[in-house]
Amino acid sequence: VATAKHQPGLLLSLHPPPHASQSLGLQALATTPGEQTKFIRSPIHSHHTFSGLGPVITMPMSGFLCSTSLGWPSVFYVHATITLIFLVIWWILYRDQPSDARWISASELKLITDGKSDNKEKRSEDKLPIREIFQTTSVWAIWIAAIGNMYSIQMVVVFAPTYISQVLGLPIVSVGLTAALPTLLQFAVKMLAGTASDKITSLRETTKVRLFNTVAFLGMGIFLIALAYTPANRTIVALFFLISSTTILGFNTGGFFKSCTLVGRQYSYFVNAIVQVIMCIAMLTVPFIVTSLTPNGLSDEWYHVFILHAGFLFITNVIFCKLGKGTAAAFTCSNGISTENTTGEQLKPVFL
Repeated sequence: VATAKHQPGLLLSLHPPPHASQSLGLQALATTPGEQTKFIRSPIHSHHTFSGLGPVITMPMSGFLCSTSLGWPSVFYVHATITLIFLVIWWILYRDQPSDARWISASELKLITDGKSDNKEKRSEDKLPIREIFQTTSVWAIWIAAIGNMYSIQMVVVFAPTYISQVLGLPIVSVGLTAALPTLLQFAVKMLAGTASDKITSLRETTKVRLFNTVAFLGMGIFLIALAYTPANRTIVALFFLISSTTILGFNTGGFFKSCTLVGRQYSYFVNAIVQVIMCIAMLTVPFIVTSLTPNGLSDEWYHVFILHAGFLFITNVIFCKLGKGTAAAFTCSNGISTENTTGEQLKPVFL
């Protein structure tokens, strides 16, 4: 609270640490039966999907607290308390291996470990092919798509309340509820799109990831352009375009996010780690971009923000559709043979 009041610049230093915790989702792989491991590791159940539920809780709660006599300080105190509670729960329950958890029975342990090799032994023998990964164009396509995705979604998630309040003129309580709706609807779309992508068998995986990514990026870009040209006094129309732009981006779960798993296979954790770095960079730089373009918070200034991010989406999607793939990269094979044409069982994520 003191930092927010007197040294707001230091708030930037608080952004990266929480994202280190997102790697904890990978630990669930070690405590999950083989049949469900694919389910957890798939994009529809990655932290990219479920982390979007955070604003659904945070936005309305913050709006309510700000409207009370407690004011902004209560927002920091309440969130800090909730975070501490969940940290303690995680600290108590977390174990490195399922065999270390005393509440797992022998039958459950057998079910969990069935068909899995020794993770430590496997990782010690399997060297990460960093050079080959950085030389793979389909991996760069994923990272470039991540730039368009992360910058656009951060712009909406972080600054939607500001736009709704300053430009559209909604009261602060309504701002919190309205700002939470896009991410909630996006979560539903992510679940449906991810399932649909897995169920569609008539298209090649490369075609599917490009198609779903195009629907997500092109859709959001079009809605942002429509929002840019919507007058501030057309509140309902503006809210529709704003909510729709975020909602349709949920199709990305069948786009570059899924490509990350299919291309990287057993090394997808490293490809995804770079995606997380891009997200952190977006979180740090988006505020500077938006505030520099909207010094007075006017509707005409927000026009440039929406057009700029729509351009990000269009350009990065074109690159992804040109270079992105839905097949395992050559570096995933120990013998170096390309797996570009592999299908079926060979395309399933490898259990770590």
